[in-house]
Amino acid sequence: MHHMCKCLSVVLCCALLAGCGAAWSRSGDWNTGGEKLFTPLFSGTCFDAAAFAWCLASPVLGWSDSYGVPPWGILLTPFAVIDLPFSFVVDLYLIKHDIDYRREERAREATRTEEDREAERQRREAIQQEIRQERERERLMEEALERVLNERQPQPDQSPN
Repeated sequence: MHHMCKCLSVVLCCALLAGCGAAWSRSGDWNTGGEKLFTPLFSGTCFDAAAFAWCLASPVLGWSDSYGVPPWGILLTPFAVIDLPFSFVVDLYLIKHDIDYRREERAREATRTEEDREAERQRREAIQQEIRQERERERLMEEALERVLNERQPQPDQSPN
């Protein structure tokens, strides 16, 4: 009975994790000011593969704040690997929807006026500027914190004996 409960809890956890990359990659404005980062087809699978690659490469290539992922992001590696087949299944299930959505998106793009495109470009630039400003504020705060911590450290005695 205890073994069955363990198996059931593992299956339940896997079911709750199922397709997180597929859902996340379709959410749109999550990091880019309106642009989706991944391909329109199999975006969840691409998202999980990219997360897995990023988590493995970051300790080797140096941590990057450009995506706002902290150094402990490497702990997410197992979840990306576990989620990969589930996202593939969800992506496969949603492929017709994704194709239809892409067609509708292209049709909307064809009917947009130049003014609409310019307004959208300005909106994206404003969002990207806000992101850059926030990153600069974070960098300045980190530098100030580092200075304060360095000032509080006791200085070694420099006097000759």
